[in-house]
Amino acid sequence: MNSITSRFIFLISYCVLGVSAANSQLIPVEQNENAFLISSAPTMTFLYPAKDAKATLIFLPGGPGHAGVKPTTPETSPFFTKYHFNLMLKRLSSTQDTSGIFNVVIFDNPTPLPQATKYTYPSSRGSSDHLVRVDSVVKHYKKLLNKPIWIYGHSNGAASMTEYFKKVQKNNQESIISGMIYSGSIHGADFGTNTSIPVLFLHHENDGCDATTLKQAQQVFQKLRGQGNQKTDFSVVSGGDIEPKDPCLSGYHMYFGAEKQAADLVDQFAKKYVE
Repeated sequence: MNSITSRFIFLISYCVLGVSAANSQLIPVEQNENAFLISSAPTMTFLYPAKDAKATLIFLPGGPGHAGVKPTTPETSPFFTKYHFNLMLKRLSSTQDTSGIFNVVIFDNPTPLPQATKYTYPSSRGSSDHLVRVDSVVKHYKKLLNKPIWIYGHSNGAASMTEYFKKVQKNNQESIISGMIYSGSIHGADFGTNTSIPVLFLHHENDGCDATTLKQAQQVFQKLRGQGNQKTDFSVVSGGDIEPKDPCLSGYHMYFGAEKQAADLVDQFAKKYVE
């Protein structure tokens, strides 16, 4: 399915049938810039629409940022219907689970991004190609759904979010972002300068990944607070299940077994600032 056809089908379902969980869509988003270091490959996104959305939440994943989603991937794929973290995000679009104020968009980079380690920063998250992808998806859904845009960056995805924030702030386009969720963040992901945008810091109290420690996230939070941002909170997730092998892959770091609590904390924070 090409991007034009996909958008047409989505708009028909949005305008005629109304938005519901049954209208979930796999939508490719074309790049809005062309350059030598910017690939023309579209960014695949998946939308969990909310019935009475007040904002749109775009999720930037951690790890390599790439699950291999293709235009031919079925919407019944386990990645969208069973993967616990995506189902946690889906809760934010459902009035049965939360206030349901968010349309939720899952972002999938078309190629794996080099990852960080305990001692390195994922510089790939600040590459021209990746930031154009984030910008293209943000502006696509801003135009398509006409709702305020929130960004949720988890682990390495928190670096994507802060690097994108620096880009739009530098270009005097900060107003395109209405809120941010800084979740299970990778060391080094920083906002650089102050912002009055609402920011929720979300972290598991027992996160065992050595590249995403609670202490580091608290330091970034205190820095932002110290610069004067009063629209920021630090929420700690507890409970859930440990990852017995690699604590950076699942378990506490990915809120496994604590999905309801994590979604509720995001929902409670967002309700204070989403009109």
